[in-house]
Amino acid sequence: MYYIPRARAANSIVTRLQGNYERARANAWEIKPYGLLFNLPQSLISKAFFNSIMQMPDSYRTSLPPE
Repeated sequence: MYYIPRARAANSIVTRLQGNYERARANAWEIKPYGLLFNLPQSLISKAFFNSIMQMPDSYRTSLPPE
């Protein structure tokens, strides 16, 4: 096993998510809902991701991010 710095691991996660998002937009994939329980409160990691990274704090459950 080898050591991966925390910052590099975090950056690779964001890069992977962004790449998947861009590929889905480019290929006009139909984004289908998944079994999210909307009556549960939003987690802190989800709140940080959608508020800071995706810039869509209120509409993250119902729409795609702006281009």
